[in-house]
Amino acid sequence: MVGVFLRIVAMAFFVHPDLKSQYFHGQFLSQGVTNIYKYLENNSPSLPYRDSFNYPILTYYFLGSWQWISQLWLGDRLGLWLNDWGPDGYHFPQIFSILLTLKLPYLVIDLVLFTILWKTYTSLKVRNKLVWIWALNPFSLYGIYMIGQFDIIPAGLCLVALLIWHNNKNIFWPLLLLALATGFKSYPILLFPFFLLRIDNWKAAAKSILPILIGTGMLLTQPQTGLVDRIFLANIDLGYGQKISWFFVIYALGVLLSWQKRHKPEMWFEFLLVPLLVISLSHFNAQWIIWSSLLFIPLLAINFEKYWTGILIVLVGFGGVMGMLADRWMTIGILTPLNRYVDTYPPLVELLGKASLLPLHIQSMSHGMLLAGAIWILYQSYNHEA
Repeated sequence: MVGVFLRIVAMAFFVHPDLKSQYFHGQFLSQGVTNIYKYLENNSPSLPYRDSFNYPILTYYFLGSWQWISQLWLGDRLGLWLNDWGPDGYHFPQIFSILLTLKLPYLVIDLVLFTILWKTYTSLKVRNKLVWIWALNPFSLYGIYMIGQFDIIPAGLCLVALLIWHNNKNIFWPLLLLALATGFKSYPILLFPFFLLRIDNWKAAAKSILPILIGTGMLLTQPQTGLVDRIFLANIDLGYGQKISWFFVIYALGVLLSWQKRHKPEMWFEFLLVPLLVISLSHFNAQWIIWSSLLFIPLLAINFEKYWTGILIVLVGFGGVMGMLADRWMTIGILTPLNRYVDTYPPLVELLGKASLLPLHIQSMSHGMLLAGAIWILYQSYNHEA
């Protein structure tokens, strides 16, 4: 009950503009728009909000469907709010009920994932820890409920795929779930090779064909994303315009390590590798932490002593990076529904001095801590035993 209460408070009283922009685009589904990318390309100049929709196609259909359902009880208020991009757009009447409604699917998905974990791990000791780790997960409270991001959907699909693999080693259903997850965010496609390494007969190979085709199709429907751009920025400059991405160097090493342990049943290392590399080696968006933090919940419940240090270091590093961002919407701005003047308050980085190098140093050290914590978690998970 504590976890549900904290989530409901975060759902109703915190906001980030991304939530509004995502559902703004989603509303066009109920107007008969099936290709949101083409629609925005042709009509963007005449819309009250002109930014592009930079997510895979299933995201559009999910958000659009829930927006249409939400109108059944929110009525015209929802459409009025979504299309109000003026200075008072976040001080709308009934703003709390609108925020609660739009984030409600994420709470339902979160509860379903908790139920799956509860049924997966039957040990009373593990279950006792699972309850509190899930309830007080700061990454979830911030990224899913305060900011209001849908990343719990692809991250949840990845978590369920991993649990299914651990339970029966059937390659089809985990790959299918990863393919669906790629319809929301692109990173799950990088988990496919780890399963392909474990194909040892023609039946398993045949079962992998359909999910691979679906995942590839999902990937091809989406526009260029910030993730693709950012993972290439941390690189080794070889001169003459040639660079080597650190992300893919370490990812390739991870694939080789996975090949070495392909006969072992556990795949925690593989599923943690991609999301932890993303946040460690890029200027990441806050919600990307959800991709790995959902995996932290069962890991801590199974073996708290082994993982808590690394995850705590990641948490402190993540907080330092977020706290030093100039974007007030990542910190004080999310309280705007409670105080109409809070978006005029300066972020912490400005209070420390715009000309000072201190914020950059703090952010650099924080990101270094995040990387160190990620390395420790990966080291521990490589030798993880059920």
